Amino acid sequence: MLLLKKFIDQQPSLAEPVSIHANIKVEDAQLIATYQVKDKLNQIIWPETLNKPERRNALWKTTCMELFLAIAEQPGYWEFNFSPNGHWNAYHFHDYRQRMQTELQIKHIPIVFNRQQNNETIITATIDISKLPIPRKQTSCIASLTTVLMLIDGNFEYHALSHANTKPDFHNRNSFTLKLHL
Repeated sequence: MLLLKKFIDQQPSLAEPVSIHANIKVEDAQLIATYQVKDKLNQIIWPETLNKPERRNALWKTTCMELFLAIAEQPGYWEFNFSPNGHWNAYHFHDYRQRMQTELQIKHIPIVFNRQQNNETIITATIDISKLPIPRKQTSCIASLTTVLMLIDGNFEYHALSHANTKPDFHNRNSFTLKLHL
């Protein structure tokens, strides 16, 4: 698994850092993103678990996991958001933060949330990309795995494989450092 780095800013940090590792697998036409969160002091506010998860906007206003995916050398990209409580969403952008549209080809993102006794949490999301306009013949893609964490002290932490800006900006293509072949 790959370490997601915390964005370092001017906000005071809690005494014990949260550790996040993540990875992504490609299986047929599915992306399987797994996040392993270690929170020794229970600093993260986890959204309440729901029986009926659904597509929702603004998941980033609380703890959520995100995946950004782009075809290499093309300006458009997708953003997939998934909350540990099961809510999810998918968006397509035509360029950097331009012409955001809900990606209606994604009908559901199943999410498994597993809290373990050692203050470790595993979140897995499976994204069926078979209906997205991505050629399936060894298409080179770039991706980024990210998280937004709401903490008990009221602050947020932003974690990503790479931070390419002076403020948290998961949409910056320079932070799409993971290479995938679909």
